[in-house]
Amino acid sequence: MSVPVVRFGLLGCGTVGQGLVKALRASQGMISQRYGFRFELAGVAVRDPMKSRAVSLPKRLLRTPAEIINDPYIPIIVELIGGVKDAGRFVFNALLSGKHVVTANKALLAERATQLFQEAMEHHCRIRFEASVAGGIPVIALFQRHFAADTVFGISGILNGTTNYVLTEMAEHGVDFVKAVKQAQALGYAERDPSADISGSDAACKLAILCSLGFGVRVDVQSIVCRGIETITLHDMVEARRLGYVIKMLAIGRQVDAKLELRVEPVMIPKDSELAGVRGVFNAVSVKTRFSDRQTYLGLGAGQMPTANAVLADLVEVAQHVLRGRSELETPPWCWRNWNNGKYRVLKPDSIRSPFYLRLGLEDRRGALTEVAKILSKAGVSLADVRQDDATKLPKGKPVPVVVTTHRTSRQRFLEAFAAIRQLQRLPTAPMWLPIEDQL
Repeated sequence: MSVPVVRFGLLGCGTVGQGLVKALRASQGMISQRYGFRFELAGVAVRDPMKSRAVSLPKRLLRTPAEIINDPYIPIIVELIGGVKDAGRFVFNALLSGKHVVTANKALLAERATQLFQEAMEHHCRIRFEASVAGGIPVIALFQRHFAADTVFGISGILNGTTNYVLTEMAEHGVDFVKAVKQAQALGYAERDPSADISGSDAACKLAILCSLGFGVRVDVQSIVCRGIETITLHDMVEARRLGYVIKMLAIGRQVDAKLELRVEPVMIPKDSELAGVRGVFNAVSVKTRFSDRQTYLGLGAGQMPTANAVLADLVEVAQHVLRGRSELETPPWCWRNWNNGKYRVLKPDSIRSPFYLRLGLEDRRGALTEVAKILSKAGVSLADVRQDDATKLPKGKPVPVVVTTHRTSRQRFLEAFAAIRQLQRLPTAPMWLPIEDQL
């Protein structure tokens, strides 16, 4: 007996798109057995039809985005183009045409989710976006279902597999930053242009989505403090280990005195903490709530197949809705449904309190370190530990590495001192700092 067929169109066939095609071909029989239907890929839109791909695409499938979106026999559009401008236009047009949408586009959701869900609600369409955050971890479902009646107090996690891979290679294998990034690119973990990963902007988009769902407000990605990992050296990795820490790129969103602390940045965390053990391209999300206390979820956050699997799971859910033939109005997530709920206060970065790590290269002369100590003291920053390399064992004229850690202080005080230290006339190398995150 034949089974019903659900057709869908695919916009973009890069790494994840090709993974979706592979996953669908491998799972088609199982989907038919479990759910009683099969998928038909009815059209694929790509920028370069002549480009060599790991999966074969018959010429009959290659169509323009407009052709796919306007096809009355295609009820579902899968958007895997990425970016905001073109992808946003295609998704809006799809919703206007009454198409359901499955997407992995965190940048689009972080910037335009409210408008997208408003359009979807008006046209009785569904939007699914599990693949937009944390790859193989079903974290969107957790926030929308498991924590639906719980109060979220804090979210922290490793939300970018590329940066976690780079930092792991540096810490565990002594690979320098540039080489580690190239390795990530060669393995398909990083794009040709890895700047969105390295700068933290990719993780910031994901954090904006999670915080919107978790805290019930529309979090503007521009309100998230964002710092990259490009200034971290192998020397920092060694010092972190000596001090009992690991350097990780963390995304943090937490409620502090009725305000939201929002930041993505490299931090030092205790080596025995849960997130310290997250290696390679794995992602992890730790959530603290009223009823469930703290829970941590771990999984592959980068790579073709984990992300493709999340897309396919959404596709299966939407296909079941299509087959039921219902046009009921779906309620979008509350944070993107209420147009007037965006009033939340962001904790100013200067108000964040933590210990700090400071790395310096000082001129080999008497009193150089004393000048630094005086600046920190004047700003009200108390020293916890100071370590200076033996200058006699260094080549003549080479800056002397010095590492300072502080007691807990406000970021404002520390950065005032840091700015003054940078102005020292005889500072041979630029200083670098990291917060020490001790509240995980």
